Amino acid sequence: MPLAPARPRQRGASLVEVLVALLIFSVGLLGLVGLQGQMLRAQSAIGLRGEAVHLGGQLIGRLWTESPEQLARYNTEGGACAAHPPCAAWLAQVAERLPQGEAEVQVLRDAGTLADGLSLRIHWQPPGEGRHTEAQQAAIRRN
Repeated sequence: MPLAPARPRQRGASLVEVLVALLIFSVGLLGLVGLQGQMLRAQSAIGLRGEAVHLGGQLIGRLWTESPEQLARYNTEGGACAAHPPCAAWLAQVAERLPQGEAEVQVLRDAGTLADGLSLRIHWQPPGEGRHTEAQQAAIRRN
C-alpha cells in the first residue's frame, strides 16, 4: 500500500493567531472601558439636570402657595430673595445639591392680568465641564 506523502509541518502559526486574537480582544476591551466612562459621565449629567428640574419645581410649588404680596420677595435681583428665609433656604439647597449651583429668580408683575410670571434659571458647573443652565417659566394666578 502506498504511503501518503508527508505534509510539511507548520511551526509558530498558532502562536501568531493567538497574538492577533489577543490584540483584537484588547482593543475591544479598551473600547468597552471608554464607553463605560462616557456612560457614567452622561448618567451624572442627567442626574444633575434632574436635580435642577426638581429644585425649580419646588420653588414654583412654593410660590403657588404664597400670597401675591410676598412674591416680589423671591426676586434674586437686589438681594430680596436672600433676605426672605424660605427663598434663602431654597438658594442654599441649590448651592448644596448642585456643583457651583446658583439661581436667578424673577417674578414679573402684570397689572393688566390676574397672573404673575416667573422666570427661573438654575446654573451649575460640574468639574471639567462647561456651565449648564435649566430654565423654567410659570404663571402664578392671583385671586
